Amino acid sequence: MLINDFEQRFQEVRQLIFIDENDFLREKCSDTDKLYAALRLGDSLLLQPTTEGNLKYRTYRKISYLNKLVGCFATSLYYIKEALDYFEPEGGEEYILTLIHYGEIIKHTKAYEKAIDVFEKTLTYCNEHNLQQYEDSIWQFKGKCYLEQGDVMNAERCFYRAYTIRKKRNDKVMLVPSEKALRYIGKIKR
Repeated sequence: MLINDFEQRFQEVRQLIFIDENDFLREKCSDTDKLYAALRLGDSLLLQPTTEGNLKYRTYRKISYLNKLVGCFATSLYYIKEALDYFEPEGGEEYILTLIHYGEIIKHTKAYEKAIDVFEKTLTYCNEHNLQQYEDSIWQFKGKCYLEQGDVMNAERCFYRAYTIRKKRNDKVMLVPSEKALRYIGKIKR
């Protein structure tokens, strides 16, 4: 089934993601051939009729993410806005994940104040709807937004906030990017 193939390719790409310390801690893919193959498969998946809205719009979000990785921000924004419009009325986890990704794409377009506003809205939504499991990621992305603006003090504050949440949860996997971000800030401040 095409959707299963796409999911597998998407997860393979996720395993190839690294944080580029030479580009404001942006996510990059170490194998662009696999990245483009996943993107082509996702595009062909969209040509298939689907009756399940959640599946379609989760796929939109993933295609948006892949487009962000290749630097196609306008295309990425198109797909994430479609997903956001679908998930917003229903709310919940799908909405929050989509909103986080939307803020990240906005940041990549250098609309930093708008991205900060999206991250603030997302933090508020998390607290109002008991979805604190995403709070650390929002702080991390918000920190990257400040970093790209050259606001090292606020970036460090956000990275530290993400780090403390992850440390408290004993989330060893997610602690790694937080520790890298704090080390990166330490290098900048020297």
